[in-house]
Amino acid sequence: MQTKILYKSISKNKTSYGHKWQLNQWYKIDKPLRLCGVGFHASQNIIDAMNYVAAGYVAKVEVRRKSIIEDEKECWSDMRIIQWAKWNKKDSISLAIFSAELVLANYEKEFPNDNRPRQAIEAAKKTLKKDNKLNRSVAVKSAWLAKSAAWASWSAGPAAWGVWSAGPAGPAAWGVWSAKSAESAAWAAKTAALSAKSAESAAWASWAVKSAAWAAECDDYTAQIAVSSANLDDVIGVVKRKINDGKEKFQEILTKCHDFVIHRKKLN
Repeated sequence: MQTKILYKSISKNKTSYGHKWQLNQWYKIDKPLRLCGVGFHASQNIIDAMNYVAAGYVAKVEVRRKSIIEDEKECWSDMRIIQWAKWNKKDSISLAIFSAELVLANYEKEFPNDNRPRQAIEAAKKTLKKDNKLNRSVAVKSAWLAKSAAWASWSAGPAAWGVWSAGPAGPAAWGVWSAKSAESAAWAAKTAALSAKSAESAAWASWAVKSAAWAAECDDYTAQIAVSSANLDDVIGVVKRKINDGKEKFQEILTKCHDFVIHRKKLN
């Protein structure tokens, strides 16, 4: 029987919907499958799995027989865990820092004199090195500074959209996507810092990854719009043509972060 390898995020008590997992034991469900309802769920990318379930353990699983497959998750009738590793706060902080640093340049390219996102990342690093009350407090303060930077970077957005809808829009459209890319990068830095304090650090880490991926996706649009003509139809055409490229940038970040987790927890 043909099988497939996927990845799964499991809660701290090693259960999913009341089901208790054990290593290297096949489990099966004979009822009709239903996403988020009936069946065993996993993802091709561990980051997608972590977005659905806050990780207490990250696992490499094998699946077979019946399935329902979507982009970010899959539902299977048969599953077994072939490897798993405990996921802790240090893992979450490390992942959040890694993802935020992948796109920090997106923010600093637009706002070279604003070091708030960088400070948030550095605060998370200090907590990772020495987890004490002082460093956690600094991390939280830095996180909210990074949030302020995110809001500031997007403040020109509504005005830019207004100009775009009114007529010639090359610079305005560039401003929208540039601000969105910078905003997402700042959010990634913020969530990296918050992961250093929060008890739900795994959830913050997965959000940091998603924010980083969005920053990369938006930055690809920015580069294309910036060189387009001021004609509205041309700008819209550029955006439409680059949607797939933006998705590739998004997936590239997710893949890098997936690889980071798999390597760190030795799930190869």
